[in-house]
Amino acid sequence: MLQALPKGSTKVHTARVFQDGDHVFPHTEYDFFGPKIGSDIFHFVNGKIIKHGDNLQAKPTTRTPSGRSVIDEPTTAEDLDKTQANKTLVAAFVDDILIHDRLERLAGYFDGDHYLQHNPQVGSGASDHGACRFGPSLTHRTQDSWRRQ
Repeated sequence: MLQALPKGSTKVHTARVFQDGDHVFPHTEYDFFGPKIGSDIFHFVNGKIIKHGDNLQAKPTTRTPSGRSVIDEPTTAEDLDKTQANKTLVAAFVDDILIHDRLERLAGYFDGDHYLQHNPQVGSGASDHGACRFGPSLTHRTQDSWRRQ
């Protein structure tokens, strides 16, 4: 597919890249067949990519109600000493809120109303996040299930 594109017609800007063990997670702005934003997951074994998954969406033409884009904000990790606690918190959030639709627990995952949203259809703040309705039966795969394959 990419070989068929005219030379110089594609652009890629990687905003940030994180690594966790054998997994690498770039957050990228693309321009091919129109502007897009992408999040990728690469799984490496012995220095070779053995698995790749991505999420691509058309780059939104508007910012969030709070003025953010889908790709701005810091590009370096901070508070590395909190990594394991944050992973545990996110796993619990996915299970409680996204999978089991326990919205009554939503406030327990936020520091008051401090929450920076990058979805252009949702405002920042935990109160705006709570206004978004998540489906109770989302299909997902955890990092652990990815590693088992």
